[in-house]
Amino acid sequence: MSDIEFNADWQSSIDLSAHYQWLGEQITTEMRSNAPVETGHLADSCFFVVHDDHLEVGNSAEYAAYVEYGTEDQRAEPFARPAVYKRRFK
Repeated sequence: MSDIEFNADWQSSIDLSAHYQWLGEQITTEMRSNAPVETGHLADSCFFVVHDDHLEVGNSAEYAAYVEYGTEDQRAEPFARPAVYKRRFK
């Protein structure tokens, strides 16, 4: 019978950077296509950053949250959340 070695810290031994890279590209592409276009700045400001243990996606436009969630005077035009939710369980 052969010995089986169990690594209790298996998650730290899996390199997910290639998957995070692919997923970040997918999500930001979707965000850009969902973004309402007036000047193109909102779409151009979509970004992602691959970290060791997670993926960060966002938008650097100072008004992105107002577009995403709306204001008292402006209806919400979500562009980021639908892109993330679309790939949440894939």
